[in-house]
Amino acid sequence: MKKFILTLLCLSIVSFAFAQTNDNSETNAHLTFKGIPIDGTPASFGSKLKANGFTYDMELDGTIWYKGNFAGYNDCQVAVKSNNNLVYEIVVLFPKSYSWSHLYNTYTSLKDMLTTKYGEPSSSREEFINTPSYMNIEDDNDKFYEVKNDRCLYYSNFVCIKGGLGTITMEIKKSCCVALFYTDYLNELAKESAAINDL
Repeated sequence: MKKFILTLLCLSIVSFAFAQTNDNSETNAHLTFKGIPIDGTPASFGSKLKANGFTYDMELDGTIWYKGNFAGYNDCQVAVKSNNNLVYEIVVLFPKSYSWSHLYNTYTSLKDMLTTKYGEPSSSREEFINTPSYMNIEDDNDKFYEVKNDRCLYYSNFVCIKGGLGTITMEIKKSCCVALFYTDYLNELAKESAAINDL
């Protein structure tokens, strides 16, 4: 479902971008992460991450992971996702939280920063879902329990047009951390096209 929504968002982005009669060449550029265009091979992208202070951590199922400081948070994990040796998405996992209040503060702080830079989210949902009716989730421990049981639906999507086409999605994960997904539209579209060509 997430991929379907992402695809719809990407189509909306490109429709809007190409409808503009703006001669700004940045409109059709790749989305950036720490000023690095989300493009090229994982090796070339990784070398630029290392130049920005990140260190190699591991490779798991074809995704290369790095560690470093990001947006004022120490010890973040950064995944470089690629398809056919072309980077299309960067995932940031912020350090794990051990209370709802800490997790929520991380989420709202990052959301405020993203809103300042990219404007209001194109979509957002922040609620607990499928909580049993007998539970009263008023205190910190109860809310944190809901997160761990995958009943916390907190996410915000930011559509980026100027300076690069793409989306940034932020969400609270069941693993009790906040995650950011930087998806470049142009290379995501190339990935989808390659998948369609396989059919």
